[in-house]
Order: sequence, then C-alpha cells, then structure tokens
Amino acid sequence: DFNEDKDQLVAIKEKQKVIALVQHSHGIESCHWWKTPLDQLNLRELYEQDECFVEFINLNSVTRDKKIATISSMHALMDEDVL
Repeated sequence: DFNEDKDQLVAIKEKQKVIALVQHSHGIESCHWWKTPLDQLNLRELYEQDECFVEFINLNSVTRDKKIATISSMHALMDEDVL
C-alpha cells in the first residue's frame, strides 16, 4: 500500500536523523568512502569498500523494485477507475 510505504520511508528518514544527531553529539564522524582515494586504502579497507558497494547495489535494486511495484499498482488502480 502506498501510504504504508510512505510511512515506512518517513520512519527511516527520522531514524537517520536521530543517528546523525547521536553521532554528531558523540563526536563520531560518519565514514565517507569518497574522502580517501582508492590508492591510499589498504587491502582490508578495499574489501570493506567492496562490501559497501555490494550492499549499496542491493539496496538500490530493492528500492527500484519497490518503486516499480508501487507505480504498477497505481496504474492498475487508475485503469480500474477508468473502466
């Protein structure tokens, strides 16, 4: 359902804000992979980067699939209204 997905997205964004505030208040800097050039990373760090990229790709794929499903269901509802 679109409203449920929207509510989940809002909840996730709120959690991200809280995490960012907690990290900031504890002086923890987020790990920004783009700050260090690849040629300056050691082997362990390169493997960690690879794992992060795989996770990002998987999350991106899931998000894309959910958007496609939402759009498809919206079109189906509009088609029913037309009939």
